Amino acid sequence: MEYSDLVYACALNRIFNYNCVLARKVVEQFPSPGKVFSLGRPALEEIFGKDSKYPGVLSDGKVLEEAYREVEWSISKDIHILYLKDSSYPRRLKECEDAPVVLFYKGVADLNGERVVSVVGTRRPDAYGEEVCREIVRTFAALETKPLIVSGLAYGIDICAHREALDAGLQTVGVMATGINEIYPRMHRADAVRMCRQGGILTDFWRGALPNKVNFLRRNRIIAGLCDAVILVESDRSGGGVVTSRMAASYSREVLAVPGRLSDNVAQGCISLIKERTAEIVSSVRGVPSYLGWNDTVKGRKASEPLLFECDSAVKRNILVTLSAVTSMDADMVLRKVDFEYQEVMSALTELEMEGRIVAVSPGTYRIRNKIR
Repeated sequence: MEYSDLVYACALNRIFNYNCVLARKVVEQFPSPGKVFSLGRPALEEIFGKDSKYPGVLSDGKVLEEAYREVEWSISKDIHILYLKDSSYPRRLKECEDAPVVLFYKGVADLNGERVVSVVGTRRPDAYGEEVCREIVRTFAALETKPLIVSGLAYGIDICAHREALDAGLQTVGVMATGINEIYPRMHRADAVRMCRQGGILTDFWRGALPNKVNFLRRNRIIAGLCDAVILVESDRSGGGVVTSRMAASYSREVLAVPGRLSDNVAQGCISLIKERTAEIVSSVRGVPSYLGWNDTVKGRKASEPLLFECDSAVKRNILVTLSAVTSMDADMVLRKVDFEYQEVMSALTELEMEGRIVAVSPGTYRIRNKIR
């Protein structure tokens, strides 16, 4: 039986779903996705090797029958199937060697829009992280050319970014680690429905695929590949947000990270990325668009205005970053946090107070004049 190219593409996507680099090589080797299915077992063994599982799977007609049903169901549910070689496939993601052969997409957002930014982070943010996340999204909403906000529909920073985008009138897309009919977590179903009308939901997994742990790690590469930049709000050192950020860096995307309290676990992932220069520090929420080259007007000001933490010395910058994460802090604690010599820190505190960038709320205790905005 002959099938459409879309059916063959979906079959390849399912067969090679956990080996997308190989899947892409197969797609690029043949003029159409159906060609590989017309090859006999000997030809397939010559391509993949006699010990490979792929010749047997590709010779089994059942996988094509399943793919046909997948396509029919998707069409009936108004789900777009985006094939790697189609013009509708996200062009940024197509640049990545491990881009999936097929994406299942339900929504209205243009995945090839002028600006796309991913906002990611821990599933257990503190109040500071959630507020910074909302401020970042609101800043993007104030731009003349508004970006598409991408995240992973998970608890914490992900859903915070999605909800703030929806409320601010931005389009937002959730990348899922399940089949498109399996919203996870279930309590975000209403958000997903709303996103389908003001953005979308996206996955490379087939209908019915469940939220296995490995799927979340694989999902992260799509979040990283879809965008121009990834912003990490809070994460521990091994968190999914750090994984996504590292993937984004490997794809030559911009990576920015929000500093937090040096003693907080949820700040350690951001701090490590900043320290190793994988990520640039978010020293001013208003400065994020400018860093990305998006110099539109932001709430009546230019995004190119100086960053809050731009300084003429590293010690001053570290003090400002440290104070930005707390209500106030005494000088002894500042000394321990910033890890510079006593005289350098005390001189920097004096200079910052004279410059009007910090305020002494009581003798020896300081707060930053402006919180991150």
